[in-house]
Amino acid sequence: MGLDEYKRKRKFNRTPEPAGEVKKTPGKSFVIQKHRATRLHYDFRLEMEGVLRSWAIPKGPTFNPAEKRLAMETEDHPIDYGEFEGTIPAGNYGAGKVIIWDNGTYEMVDPDTPEKGWKKGKLHFVLKGKKLKGEWVLVRGSREPRQWIFFKVRDQHASSDIDITKERPESVVSGSLVDEIGEQSPSRQWVTPIERELEKYGMKNPGRAPIPKNIQPMLATLSEKPFRNDDWLFELKLDGIRAIAVKNGTRLDMRTRNARSLADRFPTLAQAFKELPVDTAVLDGEIVALDEKGHSHFHLIQPRIHLSRGKDIAMADEQIPVYFYAFDLLYLNGYNLMKFPLIERKAVLGQLIPENDGWIRYADHIEGDGVTFFEAVSKRGLEGIVAKLKKSEYQQTRSRYWLKIKTQMTDHFVVGGFTAPEGTRKLFGALLLGLYSNSSLIYVGRTGGGFDDRMLAQAYDEVKPLVTETCPFKEVPAEVRKSTWCGSRAVPFGGVDTATLTRPFWPPSAKGISGTDPHFCNSRNGGLSPRFPHRVHQSRQSLLAGGWLHERRPHRVLRQDLTVSHFSSARPSSRFRAVSGWHLRPIVLPKRCSWLHAGMDSY
Repeated sequence: MGLDEYKRKRKFNRTPEPAGEVKKTPGKSFVIQKHRATRLHYDFRLEMEGVLRSWAIPKGPTFNPAEKRLAMETEDHPIDYGEFEGTIPAGNYGAGKVIIWDNGTYEMVDPDTPEKGWKKGKLHFVLKGKKLKGEWVLVRGSREPRQWIFFKVRDQHASSDIDITKERPESVVSGSLVDEIGEQSPSRQWVTPIERELEKYGMKNPGRAPIPKNIQPMLATLSEKPFRNDDWLFELKLDGIRAIAVKNGTRLDMRTRNARSLADRFPTLAQAFKELPVDTAVLDGEIVALDEKGHSHFHLIQPRIHLSRGKDIAMADEQIPVYFYAFDLLYLNGYNLMKFPLIERKAVLGQLIPENDGWIRYADHIEGDGVTFFEAVSKRGLEGIVAKLKKSEYQQTRSRYWLKIKTQMTDHFVVGGFTAPEGTRKLFGALLLGLYSNSSLIYVGRTGGGFDDRMLAQAYDEVKPLVTETCPFKEVPAEVRKSTWCGSRAVPFGGVDTATLTRPFWPPSAKGISGTDPHFCNSRNGGLSPRFPHRVHQSRQSLLAGGWLHERRPHRVLRQDLTVSHFSSARPSSRFRAVSGWHLRPIVLPKRCSWLHAGMDSY
């Protein structure tokens, strides 16, 4: 149909409605605008053929499949109209007040494209809105072609008990009611559950404030033991990238704790933040990638960190989905919340993110009992917990009101060699560790910390008789190729801290020599402990995770296509070292590298 009729009906020097043009690139957006014109109605618009195809629904949508709604076909609207909320002045076509009652995206069920459905006279689709979800159908009437029927398909979202137009009358963008558009109400402008929470805790009393700039994240202090205290809450310590997200209208800024911009690297998350039903907000949280059990692991998200080309980012966005777990809310709709107690900030945050099935999720917590929670986390081999004082304000520094309590994960490895001692160290520098995979010994890292003089001598007495000129590992990084090797009866080494094994600038803690059969220390078993997360992968993720890092500029990834099996064939110079792409975290990736510090230890 195009936009000719739309433009013919409007004088754009007299109305704030956008003139717009036909969009050349396809999209799958939808919007429902609540329109108080001569009569109240709902304008339902689906993006297709570069425009918003539109229907007026007098009674609005319903989740009850038994109720069919009349939908009158109207003129096509420009895509820009999907963002219009305001007042159409008297004397103009459609004069009245308009709010964006719902918006989101849709996917066709039958037929496969909306254009085919339009010609056929039947569109069956799934709506992914803030209010409307699930399957819906639009069918053209047989007698009057401009009359359509709009109804809900029976699915998990269908309900005969909910009148969505009465329960959720507000705009998903501003929170305003349609009758409040264009009016200034200093006492109460919002009716959403989010705003009710702000009012409940007196968060509007200090008055409006500008969005804070250059926010430094609140950091937790390391603590050794979990505890019980009803004044504290306890969250799972996530294993991802700490980030502060700032939404200001349609603009989004998302940065690491070291001020590295992330919005362009995670476009799906950026879009999800833009669709939050608030005008302005600042959230603190963690960007994570999840395994099949829903557990976060840094090695899963690591392949996405180095990407800069749009094509690579788009591919990774599909292959390695990430989520933002929000655990704090610092600013909302003009109000600074940082001086209010954490437990109250999280109450408002819970209203902002009421469902945990989207890209942005609420980081839940338990109250009081950190001991039982820590035990459950430890059994699952997760990183640890974070204890937070309920009444704590948000402090832009490291604080004892937030405490991180880490689990100590240890496991057994095979010693295949050792490096020369340096400085005042005697006998050897570090032991080179491995795991067996298909009868091959795979190098997984090294450990030089945790030894006292007795342990150092004991370990050296065990490995010295096995010294040989042949390297027992299938492949090794260039940095350890001049080491001293142990023979085929490699010594099993017990109790290395696996949480730090893959962080060489944060040395793993050694526990002692084990009496275990070396071949039982394998990647299939994950060492001796079922909690140990190492697995040999030959997947696209492992290819992405492998790379070459520059010795002097470790933030620079020079190649993104190498795994363990490529070490020897690549023949790197001594200025470069290889990253193994198959285990929990890259062996030679420095923890204290500032550009990635947020990912290595978010708190």
